[in-house]
Amino acid sequence: MDPLHQLLTTAKARQPAWNAWKLGQFLAALTTAQRGLWIDWEEGDERWARVLRDGELLGLLSADLPVAFLHHAIASTATDAAPYELPAIHAVESFESPVFSTTHAAMEAAFGRSLITRVDYTRLSISDLWWITVH
Repeated sequence: MDPLHQLLTTAKARQPAWNAWKLGQFLAALTTAQRGLWIDWEEGDERWARVLRDGELLGLLSADLPVAFLHHAIASTATDAAPYELPAIHAVESFESPVFSTTHAAMEAAFGRSLITRVDYTRLSISDLWWITVH
């Protein structure tokens, strides 16, 4: 099983315990532990929260699934910052590199809804994953 499929499967299994409040608590702990982070997320309106520092994307966290894609620069802080239930965290070097592979069916199963098919699911970046799930 590829790492993305495994991460999404783990997150899907923990989904019933995940909600926007827990995401908000995790984001608050992260911004407290790492000075200079800014959160771009409108609770109840957006499916993903973005973590930025000086305009640079450092994290994408799902409101639908307990999954977080965090840049290596902040990933270790995230696990130390929040002693309570954490999302499944995957540290990434780049949000744009198409280094992940999964299937359309696996993505639909994880996110619980129909997703677009005109994407190469065998060569995904984290930005691609985000785009697929917001359109």
